[in-house]
Amino acid sequence: MYIGVRIQALRRKHDISQETLAAALGITLRTLRKWEDNLTQPNMDMLIKLADYFRITTDELLGRDYRGVFMVCDNTLSAPVLQYLLERENFMCSAAVADGAHLKRCLQKRIPHILFLEIHLEGESGQELLKEIKKDHPSIRVIVVTDSRSEDTRQKALSCGADAYIFKPFSPELLMKTLDTLGF
Repeated sequence: MYIGVRIQALRRKHDISQETLAAALGITLRTLRKWEDNLTQPNMDMLIKLADYFRITTDELLGRDYRGVFMVCDNTLSAPVLQYLLERENFMCSAAVADGAHLKRCLQKRIPHILFLEIHLEGESGQELLKEIKKDHPSIRVIVVTDSRSEDTRQKALSCGADAYIFKPFSPELLMKTLDTLGF
C-alpha cells in the first residue's frame, strides 16, 4: 500500500480535512495533496509527525503489521513470561508497568492494541482502572490476567469492559487461543 493512501485513509477515518491536517503538520496544502496522490512522499521527520498526530506508530503508518501490547502486572514472574511469549509471536511489548499512574502516562504517548491487566493491584483498584481505560480508549482490547479464580471477580472484570479473562498460571496455548479469539 502506498503511504499516500494510508494518510488519506487515516485523515478520512478521523474526519479531518486536508486543510486541517496540513496546518497541523506545518506544510502546504499542495504538499499534502502530492503525498495523498503518491506523487511525493513525506520525509522521516514528517512520517514521525504524522504518526504522532494520528497516535499510531510509524510502522502502522507505513502499513506494517504492528500489534502493540502494554502490560500492567504485579511483581511476580508473569510479566517477563508474558512478554517472552508475546514477542515470540511478533507482538511488540511497549510497556510493562506496575501501576495505573504509569500506564496513564504511557497511554499519552502511544495507544496499544492490547492491554494485559492484573486486576488486583497494590494500592488501587484494577477494576476502576479498567473502567477508566475502556471509557477513554475503547479500542484497546483488555485481557485480565490474574490468579483470582473467583467467578464474581471474573464477572466484575467482564462487566467493567474486559475483553477476556485468563487465570495464572496460563499455558502458551491458552494465551494464543485467547488472542486469536480477539482477532489477533
